[in-house]
Order: sequence, then C-alpha cells, then structure tokens
Amino acid sequence: PDAGQSDHRGLSSVKTRLDLNVDYRFDDRWKSRLSGHVFYDTAYVLNGRSDYRAGFLDAYESEVEIDKAFVEGPLSTAFDLKVGRQIVVWGKADTLRVTDLLNPLDLRLPGRIDVGDLRLPLAMSKLGYHRDPWTLNAIVVHETRYNKLPIPGSDFFGLNVALPPEHKPSYSLNNQEVGLALEGIFSGWDLSLYAANFFNDEPHVALEAGRLVRKHARLGMLGLATNVATGNWLWKSEIAYLKGLKFSGAPGERFDRLDTLIGTEFAGLTDTTISLEVVNRHLLNFDVRLSGTPEDGRRNDFQSALRLTRSFL
Repeated sequence: PDAGQSDHRGLSSVKTRLDLNVDYRFDDRWKSRLSGHVFYDTAYVLNGRSDYRAGFLDAYESEVEIDKAFVEGPLSTAFDLKVGRQIVVWGKADTLRVTDLLNPLDLRLPGRIDVGDLRLPLAMSKLGYHRDPWTLNAIVVHETRYNKLPIPGSDFFGLNVALPPEHKPSYSLNNQEVGLALEGIFSGWDLSLYAANFFNDEPHVALEAGRLVRKHARLGMLGLATNVATGNWLWKSEIAYLKGLKFSGAPGERFDRLDTLIGTEFAGLTDTTISLEVVNRHLLNFDVRLSGTPEDGRRNDFQSALRLTRSFL
C-alpha cells in the first residue's frame, strides 16, 4: 500500500451474516413480507482496527438493514397492488444489465456475488393489470437510493484520494422515479416492453458553486426484451435506449446511448446450465472529450459473461 492507504495483505475478511424473513397473511388474498440482514466482519478487529479509515469500517465492518418490507394483494380480478420496499426485476438476462435498471446494486465487492443477490430494494408502489397473456405494471419509486460503490480505504478502490461529495436529490414528488412494463407470455416465447424515468445510479462529476460534486443525472429509457425457447436452448435479447447521460468532460451537455444484448442458455446437461451473454453499449453522440473522464465515456463499451451453473446435491 501507498502511504496513508490501508494494508489489505493477509487476512481479508471473516464475515458472519444473518438473514431473517417473516411472511404474514392477513387473509386468503393479502399478504406481507418483512426481511432484513445483519453482518459483522471480525477481520478488522483481528488485524487491528486502527489500521483502517473510519469511513471504510463504517461500510465494511458491520451493517444492519431492512431489505424487503411490503404488502401485496388483489384489488379486483384484474388489478393487484404491491406497496413497500421491494425489488423489481426487468429484462431476461441473468448476468449483464440492459433494461434491469430500477433497483441499484451493492458493488462494494464487485464480481464476487451473483447479480440476483446484489440488487438493493427500494420503497415503491406497483399497480398491476392482468389480462392473459399480458400483464401491465405501473411503478412509482418513492425512495432515492444509488449503487453502493467501493470507497477510499477499500481494496477495490485504487486511488489514494478522497472522492468529491455526493449530491443526492431531496425527497419530493418531482424527484420520484416512474416505470411502465408490458409483458406477454406465449407458447415458446415471451416479450416485454419497458419505459422509465429515473436517476442514473452511476454519478457524474460536476462543478457546483466553485467545488466538484458527484451528481446523478435524470435518465429516460425505452426498452425491449424477449426470450425464445427451442429444445434445450433459450435465446434471449434486450435493447435499451437511454437519454440524458452526463459526463464531467462536457459540462451542461446530455448524451444518448443504445445498449444491445444477445445471449443464449443451454440446459441439455443433467443439473447443469451454461449461458453466454454479450452486450454493446454504444454512445450515439460520442465526443472525444469524454475519453479519460472519471465516467469513462466510450463510443462502444463491450461486455461479455460466460456462466456455468451446476447443482451437486
């Protein structure tokens, strides 16, 4: 480590985590769920707490949090309602995110946990309308929450400098996020259409009142996702048009991006699934000023993920 940085050599983590879930049914129609977790990592006591920054210990040594807390049930034969802290999963991909953008992620330990366990719940209201084979969901997100990222002092934070302060919008009707999803399930395939207006979970650096701050741009998104099943193969595709991205290299300007995913999943082996997903994120109005900025604005950002899942017991 450089001077002033924490020494992460040797023992890294000895974490114990407890998850609690409670389900309660009010009657045959309405039900509720309350879940939360607590963890404590003894590695920092064993190594010596004085060797770590206070902000790092706050984020990594212990945590107590309410995860899901919602009530749901039918309003009629066609409508249902779900209100409270919850997770909404959009899209068909299992590893890479294109249309699945409503819930932020816990990225403090990047790449070490499945994305299904990384989503952070948000307080929201979801109204659903069902008419086979279609389901229409309207969502209003009441809680402002962003990705949990590695912080200075972490072994996943490469710089020995402090980040600019983060500006978070105040709670108001104007700052709530909205989403609309239309999903149809048919014989051998399905189709989903999405529209949303939300805050970017990834911040950009801006100059405000003579100082640098990290801000979150308001984005608009139109998306489409589909699955097609053929024998042991599942073919999946997603596309999302994002409008309103901001970068520190072009103050005051907004940029649009087109994200495209194609993937396949093979389940022809006993207790085994193999999947491959490929994404290209194309900045439509690319500007060379965006290269090398903290947000790393590229004309094309290519990602791929190969997953092997096997059940042994």
